[in-house]
Amino acid sequence: MENAKTYAVPLGRLLMSSVFIWAGWEKLFKFGPTGTAGYFASKHIPIPDVAAWVVIVIELIGGLMILVGFQTRWVALVRAGHRPGGLIKTPPPRRSAALCPRHATAGDRRL
Repeated sequence: MENAKTYAVPLGRLLMSSVFIWAGWEKLFKFGPTGTAGYFASKHIPIPDVAAWVVIVIELIGGLMILVGFQTRWVALVRAGHRPGGLIKTPPPRRSAALCPRHATAGDRRL
């Protein structure tokens, strides 16, 4: 059991940070800041150009900070404040996946 605790924290950091880093990477290099801002504008998010950069920075820098274990509680606080905006602006079918990890892994199907 002690051996599992030794590897659980680094593995958890790696998995959690990879989700954030990948999301920020996609917003920066795949869609671009203008594409991300355009999507935010379509969801009526105020000041979409600024919001796009804020989200990209939070996801990339926050993900890297979680990965190395630096100020993880502050990153969690920022991410917790960042999440309600996505829940409010997301349509109901996708919102259920955001609220419940079980639905996120199953897609639209129920387990």
